[in-house]
Amino acid sequence: MSAIQDDDDVWLPKKLEKQIEFIDSFDVIGTQIFYVDENENITGKPNLSLIHEEIIKKCLNGDNQIANTSAIFKKDLALKVNCWDENIIGIEDFDFWLKLIKLGCNFTNLKKELVLHRLHKNSNFNTKKWDLEILLKKYKYEN
Repeated sequence: MSAIQDDDDVWLPKKLEKQIEFIDSFDVIGTQIFYVDENENITGKPNLSLIHEEIIKKCLNGDNQIANTSAIFKKDLALKVNCWDENIIGIEDFDFWLKLIKLGCNFTNLKKELVLHRLHKNSNFNTKKWDLEILLKKYKYEN
């Protein structure tokens, strides 16, 4: 398994241990996350689905359902899809999940919030609007 850890995000205790329990059933295992500010005050959370079919359906409609800093995934499958496309800046994680969806991977998110994802006023995540249709068309997914 491989995991992604953004340098300013925080994994809460037992995150990996809780995810490893599902390693035999899923290829990608995310968790719920809290958004936090610079002082680690909780400011909100995304609505991430738990069920594979819902995750796939929402992703294919342009709603990224896997928080990259929460995810663990099978390395051999990542290598099959050539991992992250470094030419895509800011939404390379969504591109990666779409490639794994096309490969037929199984996804889940755990029910518990196990990551604090820091939002910054100047971060790409917070400040840019992305044309997700380009990614969806890239993999021939149209909503």
